[in-house]
Amino acid sequence: MKVHIIDFKEIRYRILLLISILLFFGCYLLDILIEPRETGFLFILVYFTAILLAASWAILNYIDNLRINPLYKNYHTIATFVASLTVSKDEREEVEQLMSDYVEDQVQNGAERETAEKEIIEQFRTSELQHNPAFFYIHSFNYLIKLGILFIVIGLILALIDLVMADAHTPAIDALEITLIGFGFGFWLTFALYRLLNQILMKK
Repeated sequence: MKVHIIDFKEIRYRILLLISILLFFGCYLLDILIEPRETGFLFILVYFTAILLAASWAILNYIDNLRINPLYKNYHTIATFVASLTVSKDEREEVEQLMSDYVEDQVQNGAERETAEKEIIEQFRTSELQHNPAFFYIHSFNYLIKLGILFIVIGLILALIDLVMADAHTPAIDALEITLIGFGFGFWLTFALYRLLNQILMKK
């Protein structure tokens, strides 16, 4: 069985994040190589752009992982209601069968099918909301902690190699170290902000 330390599919808008990382790395590398007095303002502008892209990614990533509890939505048929449930296929089939049996019983007793379907959907929603009243489904975002650890560990390993093997020292390695460690701490900060937002939403 394969164990995935980080599921990169959980990270949304990966291209935007990658552009931010590459932009920061490239700018830091040029900042080392080029006389800063000549292009200081340009570097500041590029750093700001990279940070702005990272912040935009953080916002979009959070929003994209946020899901409204399907029990709060309106449904007109059993099929569409059951399809929205976040349960296994077998559980959906079981729920659909139970609801369909109820509707058939009501129809045989003279009720209209549409009315019976709306009634059983409302009954099921009311019952389930008592167990899970949250309006939003909240993501744990634990992958940000792992991603931060990965970046920081690689950055520190490069720093150690740079320290031990002084002859192999290059500006590119310096820029990569700072980029990895900086974004690693950025992922941890993003995780903390996400958890704060989660707590706020759960209290609504």
